[in-house]
Amino acid sequence: MRLRFYNVIYTIRLAFQGIFRNGLMSLATIFVLTSALIVTGCTWALKVNLDHNLKEINAYNKIVIFVAKETDENTVTLLREKIEDIEANGKKLIKTVEHKTKEQVLTELFETYGDKYADILQMYGDDNPCKDELILTYYDSSDVNTIKYQLDAINEQEDTFKTIEEINARYEVAEKIEEIKDIGGLIFTWLMVLLLIVSVFIIMNTIKLAVFSRRDEISIMRYVGASGSYVAFPFVLEGMVLGAFSSGIAFGLTYYIYRIFAVNIVGESGLITILPFSELIYELLIAFFGIGIGLGIIGSLLSLRKYNKD
Repeated sequence: MRLRFYNVIYTIRLAFQGIFRNGLMSLATIFVLTSALIVTGCTWALKVNLDHNLKEINAYNKIVIFVAKETDENTVTLLREKIEDIEANGKKLIKTVEHKTKEQVLTELFETYGDKYADILQMYGDDNPCKDELILTYYDSSDVNTIKYQLDAINEQEDTFKTIEEINARYEVAEKIEEIKDIGGLIFTWLMVLLLIVSVFIIMNTIKLAVFSRRDEISIMRYVGASGSYVAFPFVLEGMVLGAFSSGIAFGLTYYIYRIFAVNIVGESGLITILPFSELIYELLIAFFGIGIGLGIIGSLLSLRKYNKD
């Protein structure tokens, strides 16, 4: 027996009857699934904002190379070109390379510390104690060790041998950024998996309770030749409705929580940047309703395995 169009209203009515008949279990399902989606959504939003702020921090990470004092201008230019060409697996690693001559460096020192250390700076007279600097920025902090290795290799090449006297780079900062991103991603993944598994089991129990309450009706339907899909569809629809309803509540509460967190807590400190909710809304909507309805279907089908066999 195939489900025809005129049976749709009947099927929808059965689905909503099941929800209200097992009201306490349905409320428990909505509560658990909504809670799981809120925690998952807030954790994801936190991770997105964390990644955004880490990228901003990463944008300010620079490597300063102090060129050996006796290096001539042509060799400095050659060194700069080699640094600009640093790559790995066909991917360019260096974003920009800025060359500051020792005269520019000395001028900046006078402008910054002239009033405080004028006597010390004037001791050198015409003998400039500064060195040329190459200030480079890179695209990704995960490449910082590769960059360091290639800089050391360039410093050993014949035409640029020992032109790099010192490298000033906060490698530990870059490594810490990557560590935070990895830990954040791991926590988010396991938390999401755990909460979604719990949600599936709650939905399964709700549907099983609905099946039990209609066991006599189901037995009669199967006896007169109703297919497994015909019997199961109202329960699958019940799971989908519970999932969709939970998703809508979770989305609204997540928006409210995000606003409170962004405006009242983080906004006043000004220490970190919070992305506007409008930049997250589409991903959250798709994720919430996709996960909510998907879990409703999965939980229902797992509860109805024996009825899906024709």
